[in-house]
Amino acid sequence: MISKIAAVVFFFSVAVVGQQPDSLDPICNKDFALTLVDQQVSSSSSLRDASKRARILMRSADFIWPYDEPRAREYFTAAMKTATEDFREKAEQEKKVTAGFFQTAPDLRFDVIRAVAKRDSEWSRRLINDLMEEFEKAARDRNESNQSREISLMLDIAYENIKRDSDLSWYLYRRAMRYPVGFHWYVALYRAAGSDSSLVAALYRELLQVYRNEPPSRMLLFSAFPFVNERIFGVDKYSYGTTIPAGVEPDHQLQQLFLTTFLSRASGFTREQIISAPSRGVYQQSETVYMVAALNELEPVVIEQHPALLPMFSLAKANALSLVDDDARRGLEQSEERMANFAMTFDERLQKLEEADELGTIKDVMIVMVAATNIRQDDQFRRLEPWLAKIKDAKAQAQTFSHFWFQRSSLAIEQRRLRDSEDHAAKVPESEFRALLVFKLAEAQLKDTDDRIAVMQTLNSVRQIVEKMEDSPTKVRLTLGLASKYAEVSRESAVSELSEAVRIANRLKDPDLFTSSINRAITGDGFGHYVVYSLPGHDLEGTFRELSKDDHDLPLSNARSLIDEFLRTVAVIAVATNCIDKGPPVSDPDTKDFN
Repeated sequence: MISKIAAVVFFFSVAVVGQQPDSLDPICNKDFALTLVDQQVSSSSSLRDASKRARILMRSADFIWPYDEPRAREYFTAAMKTATEDFREKAEQEKKVTAGFFQTAPDLRFDVIRAVAKRDSEWSRRLINDLMEEFEKAARDRNESNQSREISLMLDIAYENIKRDSDLSWYLYRRAMRYPVGFHWYVALYRAAGSDSSLVAALYRELLQVYRNEPPSRMLLFSAFPFVNERIFGVDKYSYGTTIPAGVEPDHQLQQLFLTTFLSRASGFTREQIISAPSRGVYQQSETVYMVAALNELEPVVIEQHPALLPMFSLAKANALSLVDDDARRGLEQSEERMANFAMTFDERLQKLEEADELGTIKDVMIVMVAATNIRQDDQFRRLEPWLAKIKDAKAQAQTFSHFWFQRSSLAIEQRRLRDSEDHAAKVPESEFRALLVFKLAEAQLKDTDDRIAVMQTLNSVRQIVEKMEDSPTKVRLTLGLASKYAEVSRESAVSELSEAVRIANRLKDPDLFTSSINRAITGDGFGHYVVYSLPGHDLEGTFRELSKDDHDLPLSNARSLIDEFLRTVAVIAVATNCIDKGPPVSDPDTKDFN
């Protein structure tokens, strides 16, 4: 129980807690659902916000496609036109989210194509081709961070269709191979591996064939995948990272294919090619540095796992070393030092702090960087805690302090030390972050009990914390999460929280209720560290759909009361989906009609 947080306990009678709603009203049928959606499209026609209008059209088209394909095509066409207008108006605009975080305006054209792909593969291909032709004309004039955005979005759609339409996925993967290799492939390979191991093996072979003549620095983007490493080999090892899906295994044959391709490239690389090759690495090192650093890392791998390639490896390393000049030598020294710092253990980092403290050379950034590492033991948190007081910048100290206790509480939840987690969460000063922890703690507690009274006590305690937060999208998300949890024990409380979430959303201007994270910045003199915390998986659409499974009246009333047109459409469609899924009510054969 959240004993220190709980202040008020609400008691409900067995009748209230166990109350079951009536079945869906007979009016909740397909025709009613389609009418609801059409109303949203009609009301959106006067919207000035093109992005909201496009989203409403897209969602509505996807919903009505099985029942009225011609009208759905009209909606999709209008959505694509509106999304294109929105893109041209907002292209490359950046929206500041919080200190240090920026996000580019979303490209809704790809959202439309994503929805179309589920319904008409050929149409989605034509739309993709049109977009990529426009991309090819515009990419050179963009800032560096946005030069490959469309390629990444196209690869997202390829991944999403692997199981549903592998032909479309292959088409999109090969379409992306027309462009220079980039970080997007590093991510795409692991994503695909989680869905279809045979497809991704064939894709990997094809990629190495297509990009075999790329500079070594670019080829190294393919180095992690066959070994199932989180990091690539070489200078940019700590510049990239991704999540590896469960079940992905190292592939000896693909390892050998990568090694022979890379070693062949390194063996024949010339000084003239080094001079002409674009320097694209994060630290702008020469191709010589990339080759030598990667070969140094690969040497034990070749010796232990691929000894047959040793002669080829020796030729490649001899050629790379022959290209080392004074600039490359300095670059290698800098890279080795940087990688050594990244690779330090917690104990080594703490020892560095102690040495610097004795010499009087300790800096705030040194302590912050230790606190920012992925600490996985509570004893390490305990040993680090006294160092937080040594941070001189008051703002950086407060930010680090909050992050420290948030991470420590999160680890305690993960390790099922719930009382410790509760104590640590209480030390997080910001109500938004504290409420997030308390909600996660409650989720963990609820897994351990079937006692409805205990569940109600826990949820009521969380509700009190959330109610004290300032209005924000995070508060809406947590309130929706409460509604979802309450639904398991008290529909009355669940609908009440749903109504509260709607009221909060209506007080916000253009709330983004679809983000899955909140951000934190730790900044000081000459440094900045940025953290992303994931939000619980309770969203607007899922909550409305869940609460309207058995009775649509109150959820629909709440959905219609949302002021934001797009949010209203999402909520209404969620309710309408249940009307269609339930179908017409089935009469009880044992019930007599006395009329």
